[in-house]
Amino acid sequence: MSALRRPPAIPDDFEDFLDDVLRTGPTRRAVLKARGAEGASLLDKALLGLVTLGSVAFCGFAITMTVHDPEYFSREIIASIQRKDLDPITTGSIAPPAEAARPAATDSLPVPAIARGTALKADDYQIVTVFDEEAILATNDELLRVKVGSVLPGLGTVRKLVPDVAGGSVVADNAVLKGLVQR
Repeated sequence: MSALRRPPAIPDDFEDFLDDVLRTGPTRRAVLKARGAEGASLLDKALLGLVTLGSVAFCGFAITMTVHDPEYFSREIIASIQRKDLDPITTGSIAPPAEAARPAATDSLPVPAIARGTALKADDYQIVTVFDEEAILATNDELLRVKVGSVLPGLGTVRKLVPDVAGGSVVADNAVLKGLVQR
């Protein structure tokens, strides 16, 4: 044997052997370092802590704002929209008048004309219901909501609406319609 190496000591009993193995065996840190998985460094722990803290803070903010002001996030999104490129027709707004002293319009707005296959007669109408100061009448093709003063083809101007238990009645220039209770 060489002079540099000592021969291993032979233990006399098991306890000495166990003490020798435990004392000279590698430590946990040495094993992990040899494997390359020593554990998280201080920088790793700090970054993980900051990310966790930021996540918890954001969650807390979102929940608190939602509980106290449910419309907060919608309002912020709407406020950030650029309004210069919105189409005034789409949003329903009107352009300001060119002349400030423009007289108010006295004519009614035009409405589309309804084309019917045949001219309606008073017999073509049925009362669906009469309520308050309005009535709903039905023909074969359409439902009409009328008030006193409405003009209906075949009936003329509606003069009076009378609601009652039997379905009501509609008094017009050319006819009187009475409702029938169906049992």
